[in-house]
Amino acid sequence: MLFGPIKRHHSGTMPESWQSLKDGSWLLEQEACRLSLWWPRFYGYYLVKLGPLAGAFDTSAARMQRQWHMGATGQVHFAGSELPLQGRSVDVLVLCHNLEYSKDPHQLMREAERVLVEGGHLVLTGFNPLSLMHLTAFWKRSPPFDGHFYHPLRVKDWLALLGFEILADDRLLFGPLSSKTPHWLEALGENYAPFFGGVYMLVARKRAIPMTVTPALSRQRKRVVNPLAGTVTGRVARLEAPKAPRE
Repeated sequence: MLFGPIKRHHSGTMPESWQSLKDGSWLLEQEACRLSLWWPRFYGYYLVKLGPLAGAFDTSAARMQRQWHMGATGQVHFAGSELPLQGRSVDVLVLCHNLEYSKDPHQLMREAERVLVEGGHLVLTGFNPLSLMHLTAFWKRSPPFDGHFYHPLRVKDWLALLGFEILADDRLLFGPLSSKTPHWLEALGENYAPFFGGVYMLVARKRAIPMTVTPALSRQRKRVVNPLAGTVTGRVARLEAPKAPRE
């Protein structure tokens, strides 16, 4: 299947840090720079970053009351595909390359839908199997090329089935995974072959069920005081995709 996972002899394990990846610090810088456009546009009560890679993102610009990092070494211990969070308790959930290393990516996506409030946002990054980055390292088994890769169109299909609205589909890194990739190659890919970026970034909003139309930019909702237990009144933002600055 064209957009199915690229199979490996083994599924690999989630990298413990960006530094364990080839040019990992540079890769973190590239992804963090692109995602920095989004953080100021989120506001609410709870933001959760899942896994060691997501934990490295500086999300302080997000206007949230509390932020948690969940993972083996995070503020909240977590391992597996079932999130130790109450349903409809999280405003923003950040998944950074989690699908590539999940033993059950479908379950992980279902869990993301379960814990997000209606109108909540999912920020998800992954490696694109149809990219020069992937093709130049197809036979390598060192991180990050030891996981299962899913085409972003397939991931978007999963999200649509779960009732998400895609707000943004961004691609970056059009050469090999190297900090020495020439700028002209990045510019060429971004202008003429945007769907072949080595990294994809999706921002999706969980739709309300049943669908309701409200004229205001926000709506009232019930939320849990702590995603890990009562309820008070909260607000969920409706956002538009930010535009990247042009050089």
